[in-house]
Amino acid sequence: MSGANGSQQRTLSQLSFICQQCDNVVLYHFANHPSDPWTKQQEADFAARFPGIRLVSDIETLPIKILNKLKKLLVLCFPSLARQVYRLGAPSQAPNYRRLRAEHPEILYVVNYVDSLAQINGIAAERTIVETHDLRYFRRAKSSDGSLVSMKSLFALRYEISALSAAKSVITISPNETYFYRNMMPNAEIHYIPEYPTADAIELQNMESFDFDLLFAASGNAINVEGFCGLFADMGEKLRGFRIALCGLICGRPEIRTLAEQYPNITLLHFLSAEELQRTYARSKACLSPTHGTGLNIKLVEALRHGKPVFGSEASTGALTPGFQSCVFPLDAEAMTEFLSDAVRLREASSAAVDYYTRFSQRGDLEELAASLRGRSPVLKAVRS
Repeated sequence: MSGANGSQQRTLSQLSFICQQCDNVVLYHFANHPSDPWTKQQEADFAARFPGIRLVSDIETLPIKILNKLKKLLVLCFPSLARQVYRLGAPSQAPNYRRLRAEHPEILYVVNYVDSLAQINGIAAERTIVETHDLRYFRRAKSSDGSLVSMKSLFALRYEISALSAAKSVITISPNETYFYRNMMPNAEIHYIPEYPTADAIELQNMESFDFDLLFAASGNAINVEGFCGLFADMGEKLRGFRIALCGLICGRPEIRTLAEQYPNITLLHFLSAEELQRTYARSKACLSPTHGTGLNIKLVEALRHGKPVFGSEASTGALTPGFQSCVFPLDAEAMTEFLSDAVRLREASSAAVDYYTRFSQRGDLEELAASLRGRSPVLKAVRS
């Protein structure tokens, strides 16, 4: 797990938080993840960063994949039986996981995404904390026909609520999904955790000059690629005067490389280490967030942590708590030109970004979550990549 995208960064910070509460933590994953399998070097890096965490992996076999789909169908049809369904496991599959469960029959699970409940080869949902990251229902609707009331979308909603209702508790990362889940599941234990307390705001640096006007740090996720390319399709000529830097796995996407050939003012920095990324934030006046996904945009929050004002799409700011208007602005080329040429406004917005991040990261139900974890041993954190 390299921390190459916002989801992985969130998982790493969550792991640090869990280790502060619990002595015995196990990280479980499938070694043959289709898009982001662990390498030997990543496993070594992880062991060096988290020496107290035991790393356990299995192969996601065809029987496990088939049972995954079957469990989802059964929960969709029989929501009241969800806990019994999720206990089902394919015989003789995932041997390392079966040994772990035999050693610790009362283990507490923490999983990423609601889909993990069915993906794992037999799990006690009543002892499982699910971090949602996003509203699966909205994401599915947006990625398919765009209708929230199509049968496909409504089936996704039925499954999501049925699955999460079977869990011990749910972790949300934005106010929108928190309010939604609390209304849909009034008896559920829901913890709103916008940020885990592992990263303070970066101290502002008084820089006289900058190498870049705008920075977009992003993974290779399709919503990032489509958002950035869409931004240039809408106002590409107006953006030629800005020095724009991109970093992260987005730089490897062919659509982005083609766009950079058409616009010489775009610089592709590719994947940066944490130290290099921090220096790049310092070298940039502001950041971009042109994505059209759902849920909390973790990279946008990361930019604010570094004291960078952000020009973002309406979708990327929809999950922020109130009060961001002094440091997060709409995507408007004329407004960007005026703002970035005004040193006083830039300093004020940078200070506002740090202040907003500090308030944002302190909200939530962190103490309640810590209390539910404290003293539990062992805790199994399962990740999908």
